[in-house]
Amino acid sequence: MTIKARFRVCIGLTVLSAVVILAVVLWANAELADIQGEVSYGGEIRSQAVKLNLLTSELLLHRSDRVKQQWSLAHQSFVQFLGNPSDLDARVSLFTKEVDRRVRIAGQLYSRHFGGIGPEYRSETDERAAARFRISRILAEVAAIMSLAERIDDHLQSRRQSLTATLFIALSVAALTVFAGSIVIILYLVPGLIHRVADLREIIVGIGAGDLNREVKRTSDDEIGDVYQATDRMRRSLLKSRQDLEHANAGLSEARDSLETRVRELNAVNAELEAFAYTISHDLRAPLRGMNGFSQALAEDYSDKLDETGLDYIQRISAAGKRMGQLIDDLLMLSRVTRTQVARSDVDLSALAESIAVQLKEDEPGRQAEFLIQPSITTRGDPILLRTVLENLMGNAWKYSARQPRSVVEFGAIPEAAEPTYFVRDNGVGFDMNYADKLFKPFQRLHGEKDFQGNGIGLASVANIVRRHGGRIWADGQPGEGATFYFTVWVPKTSIPASVGTAKNMPPDPALAVA
Repeated sequence: MTIKARFRVCIGLTVLSAVVILAVVLWANAELADIQGEVSYGGEIRSQAVKLNLLTSELLLHRSDRVKQQWSLAHQSFVQFLGNPSDLDARVSLFTKEVDRRVRIAGQLYSRHFGGIGPEYRSETDERAAARFRISRILAEVAAIMSLAERIDDHLQSRRQSLTATLFIALSVAALTVFAGSIVIILYLVPGLIHRVADLREIIVGIGAGDLNREVKRTSDDEIGDVYQATDRMRRSLLKSRQDLEHANAGLSEARDSLETRVRELNAVNAELEAFAYTISHDLRAPLRGMNGFSQALAEDYSDKLDETGLDYIQRISAAGKRMGQLIDDLLMLSRVTRTQVARSDVDLSALAESIAVQLKEDEPGRQAEFLIQPSITTRGDPILLRTVLENLMGNAWKYSARQPRSVVEFGAIPEAAEPTYFVRDNGVGFDMNYADKLFKPFQRLHGEKDFQGNGIGLASVANIVRRHGGRIWADGQPGEGATFYFTVWVPKTSIPASVGTAKNMPPDPALAVA
């Protein structure tokens, strides 16, 4: 049985006891009221009998007209009172009828004696003797009435005492019932509740302190039993969470060790890269400068001794040296981009694109070209590295649209994109999408060197910078229809969103994206 049900039962018993007590009190009050009425009625009978008895005794001594009149009035009042009885007890009713009968007999005797209905007497002495006899009989009847009145009074007093005792017993039993119910509540419900609540508190405090291995068993089918069961479920859940956390910590420790290993390896690679860059900068440039110098000296000092083929060879050697020097510079730039620390700040990409466009126009002032740069495009990133990105992308757009009568280079942002996305578009020669996977790899080119000069390092550097900014880059194009390069830059949510504008086309699904 649940605690609520137990309390309801106890409260129900208490209410029932209260109802029983109330019913007993109401019944006892009604009975006492009835008895009190009967006692008053009996007292009035006794009072009337006493009055009639006194008048009869006085009549025996003084047979004056005043006494006779008083006796007649008292008798008449007595008869009228007995003629209107209340609801009486059966025994009292019998006594009352007997009183009424004897009162009437006393009246008949009084009428015969003082009404002139009796026989003739020969002498006054005989008449006095007969009068005493008749008054004595009246007095005897009145005495009998007095006796009956006392018996009525004794009977009613006995009934009242009996009812009072019954009421006391009933109230005592009801009070004992209520007391017993309270004792049951105190001894049966409260101690069990206190003990189990204390035990439950100890268990919960233990769980809060980290003791999750102690099994919590359900001890009853009531609400506290439900709390025990819920507490055990919570314990098991916390234990599982702690075990999962320990496993996660173990995995995190392994991952940290692995990361430390990778960091050491990366540091070693960076050290090797720095050594490689130093080698390229110093060890390779020295013989390259010698080769270039001797080939130039050979061309200047022995040009009259060499034929056209020899001079062509010397020119080829010099051009190859210059190309190798350019390759060394591009490799150093790629290495520098890889090792440069990204310092994020607010960057105005539109302003960078404007300055790059001015520089490109100054390099080729006679070229017909149009730059469409969307204003107020901002983001957060490294200003120097992002300038390198735009220089390479806009430089490629400028280079590959050189054969058009009027070059068009566009820079903007995609407003509908889920993340800030920027693009550089041109109306140049475009490229075949089947070879798009080569775009962002070092020294991979989709156009021959005779058509467009370059080493294939620029886009690889761009991809590296974008990747270091947490973004991605991809391209879309068709031969003869120009090309569009898209890139993103990761921006923290707490930063101000980058401004965006409109673009002609949304970017394609970046299947070729460089992450």
